[in-house]
Amino acid sequence: MKRFNNIVLCASMLFMLAHIPLHLQPLFGAMKKTSVMPELQITQEYLGHSVQLVYLAAMWKEVFKSDTYQEGDGSTDARTTDGSIFNQKYSVIAGVSNIGLEANWCGLHFAQANWYAFGRQAWSNSIGSDQIAGEWLKLTFGPVGEDPGTAFPAIGRNLNFLEPVKQMMLKSREAAVNYSMPLGFTTFSRAQSYALWPWPMVWTRRNVSIVVSSFAMGL
Repeated sequence: MKRFNNIVLCASMLFMLAHIPLHLQPLFGAMKKTSVMPELQITQEYLGHSVQLVYLAAMWKEVFKSDTYQEGDGSTDARTTDGSIFNQKYSVIAGVSNIGLEANWCGLHFAQANWYAFGRQAWSNSIGSDQIAGEWLKLTFGPVGEDPGTAFPAIGRNLNFLEPVKQMMLKSREAAVNYSMPLGFTTFSRAQSYALWPWPMVWTRRNVSIVVSSFAMGL
């Protein structure tokens, strides 16, 4: 514990920086004595609302590879997060997500791919989005030659399915941007940020409340 201007600072405090429009991403690399943690939108809040196929692993890879140049070339967001530059004690990545009562939790099979990608990149930020997509497809639909008793035996053994669908996943984020608009653009043009495509929908949350505990504060 440290005291600064009569304010007690905890050495275990983590500063969360969301990968959303109008946030505090410039603080990556700038906070040399405080651990920072990226917050990623697994729930596709700005890109597809978990009802459209938008595979986010490549975008998150861009986040991790972004260079702050705080300690010269290679001072990436990933290295400011994992403590390899400033030797912070804690290394954390947060993910915002929604699950429901569906058998696959997400209501959309391809929303699961972003959950899987988040977990894989949290443990290894150097892994490629192509590899993650291939892994997830085989785990979900069954690898080639798997026991016919799997949930999707015919699909899983069909390379004519696996490779085209993987390519569709890898191209989906840019496709979503092209048929809607760039991430966060409407944040500057209207009072809400939940209509990032040509057919706006009204989004409300009447049960929102601020929660404060000894661990964190948020909505």
